Parts: sequence; structure tokens; C-alpha cells
Amino acid sequence: MRKQVLFILSLFLAINLHAENKFVIEGSVANVPDGLIVELLRNEDNVGMLVASDTLRNGKFRFEEETSGNGTDWMFLTARTENYYSMILYLWVRPGSSIKISADNLLVYTWNVESDVPEQQTRSKILASSRDLWNEYQILDGDYDSLRSRIKSGKYSGEEKKRQKARLDSMKQAKNMLQDRISAVELEAMAKLDVDQAWMLNYVNTAYMVNISKNKDNLEKAKALYAYIPDVWRDSYSGREAKNVLFPQHVVEVGEEAADADLYDIDGKLWHLSDFRGRYVLIDFWSRGCGPCKMAIPEIKEAADKYKDRLVAVSISVDNEKVWKEHSATEGITWMNLSDKNLNTGIAAKYGVRGIPSFVLLSPDGKVVKKWSGYSKGVIEKYISEHIATADVPSGK
Repeated sequence: MRKQVLFILSLFLAINLHAENKFVIEGSVANVPDGLIVELLRNEDNVGMLVASDTLRNGKFRFEEETSGNGTDWMFLTARTENYYSMILYLWVRPGSSIKISADNLLVYTWNVESDVPEQQTRSKILASSRDLWNEYQILDGDYDSLRSRIKSGKYSGEEKKRQKARLDSMKQAKNMLQDRISAVELEAMAKLDVDQAWMLNYVNTAYMVNISKNKDNLEKAKALYAYIPDVWRDSYSGREAKNVLFPQHVVEVGEEAADADLYDIDGKLWHLSDFRGRYVLIDFWSRGCGPCKMAIPEIKEAADKYKDRLVAVSISVDNEKVWKEHSATEGITWMNLSDKNLNTGIAAKYGVRGIPSFVLLSPDGKVVKKWSGYSKGVIEKYISEHIATADVPSGK
């Protein structure tokens, strides 16, 4: 009897612990037709992993899920229809959270969130300073994407096409001006708040915006704000990323000595780019969520096989270690497949990688001879064949 009681007690405790890890998100959206698909994703080192989806019915959606069990989880929420895909709503949840979301539009980035999670409250305080500007931006961004799609589809021709392209350029300038205004008010708001994960997320996003716009006032404000970030956050991935954007390290350019780093293969063996001296090295910076990266794989394999005595192909993942290892087996990478475990803040930053795929070609003596980003069929073979000499080259290590 005593064993039976202990078993029932253990089961009760297990069920309670399981329930304690639950969180609930309830949404109410007016002025939006039913059928909107709402998706909830969990952030795993800046990769959104789908947790659940729901369809808007009678203006409502709901999620009841479990946390990862590691305290506060950073989540993403997006919404889409057949012809629409929203910006991301950032959410933070923890065991026992009950979160209320309300809106009367499709401007998902600024939907109202009621929550007792400190990070969510930080996010709400920052957005309070810029919500109207972000709403204007989301509307303009949707119109911009729609017009660009119509132009690409061939809907316009002749003089009308020129007029629509000019209109598109004007919309782009308006978006840039809005981003400058958003950066200015959010930097001012952030200067009054304590630093946490939500603060750092906003700081990194703002750093990218001011770096792209080159607005001097905003850039100086963002740099000044870095001095107030505690060391624990400076040493985080977000802190390193912000530093790389605002205070960029030297980027290796064509003609310079190749940058190197500790690189690891799937089995944990340590490698360096210098291990391949004596042969050309084709570096491919990639991510599992990058379509063009996948499109480039057959051509990289073809080049690795065709020039195997004179060239080494080295793919370097900018994903977190878990995602990199899980997806490497399915991507068909048969050549050197490495990671420095620093995402895009390590060796990728040394080569100035901003978009992926990005490629770097090194000479046998370790000099950068070519850099390019993006993929189109035939370009890898074109650049390799332009640089590889026809004479035999020592095979190296």
C-alpha cells in the first residue's frame, strides 16, 4: 500500500512539474478576416524553430505550450495569409506565463502585449516611444514589397515601368528616413532603461540600422550607449554582434593575408585555414535557412571534385552548433565542413560577411584573391577558373 501511495504521489508531482512549465498566449485581433495563420517560433541562437501554429477564428488565436525549462524563453510570433507575411513580434515567456495579445490591424511588429515577464516589459517601454513610426513603416514596407513584386512580375512596361521604379525608389528613401527617426527615439528611450535580453535585441537591431543609414548623430549615440552596457552583456553573443557592427574589426580584403581562426569539424577535430596552404581554398559561409546556400552546394561539390589536386572547399557555418550539426548530414556537404562556434561574430566578421552565401578564394600562399556574396549558376566555376593556374601546384597537407 505504501509503495502505491508513493507511486501516486510521484505521478502527481511529475504532472504538476510538467504543468508548471506551461505558458499560455491568447490573442484577440479585430478588423482582420478569419483564416490568418499565426505561427509561434522559439529562438535558438538566432534561428527561429517552429513551435506551433494556429488559425484566427472569430478574431481569436491561442497557444498553450511548454518552455524549454531554462528560465525565460525568447520567442517569435508571425502572421501570414496567401499574399501577406508579417514582420516579427518578439515575445518572452517563462513557466506559468499568461500572455495577452491584442490588436486591430495586421501590423504584427507592434501588436500590444500584456505580460509580467520583465523582458517583455522592457520591449513594451521601448516600443512606446516608436509605435506610431513603426506602424507607418510597416504599412510603407508592405506597399513597397507589393509594388516591387508587381514590377518583377512584368506587370508594367515602357514609360509606366520607369514611373513605377521611380515610385519604388521614393518609397525606399521614405523607409530609410523612417528608420532614422525610429533609431533616434529608441536610442533615447533605451538610455533610460536597464539592460536585459530585450534591450540587447533592440540595441543590435538599432546598430544595424544606424550602420546602414550612416546617420552620424544616431551612430554616435549608439556608440556612446555601448559604454553603459554591463560586461556580462558585452560578452554575450548580442554584445559581440553589436560591437562588430558599431566598432568593426579590420576586414580582410583582396591582396591581404588570409584571416584564420580555430575551426572545428563535426567530430570536434581542430582545423585552421593555414592547414591547406599549397592549394587554393574556396571558403563558403552558409546557413541552413539560406536557400541560395543550398542552391550553391552542387556547384561547390563539382568544383571540389574537378580541382581536387589544387583546391580545397571549406564550408563554414554561421549557425549555432546544434543546428549546424543537425542539418549538415542532410545538406550533402562532402568536403570540409567547419564552424568556429561564433556564428557571424568570429571569422565571418573578419571577412566582412553581411549576407550569405558569401565566398572567399584564397591563393596557395594564403592571400585573399577574390571575395563575393550571393549565388547565381556558374559564378563559382567562373571565379575559380580565372585564378587557378594550369600548372601543377603542390598538394599541401
